[in-house]
Amino acid sequence: MFCGALFQFIHLWAIGVFVFLFVIEWCITKHDDRAFRILYLAWKTKIVNRSESSFTNLWGGSSYSPRDYGDQD
Repeated sequence: MFCGALFQFIHLWAIGVFVFLFVIEWCITKHDDRAFRILYLAWKTKIVNRSESSFTNLWGGSSYSPRDYGDQD
């Protein structure tokens, strides 16, 4: 029992971090419950696909497509 109480006391800061992050997430999703999906797709299309997409060299942009087109020679 002492070990459990000591563990909770030492990691008390984690509760504060959790509350802080929960409030931020609540503010983001207050009006749009799919806001994190939109942020994820924005991240995937603007940053990740910029380096992984084969279309970046073709027209200089990024495109999100579930299909792999490969080389279009």
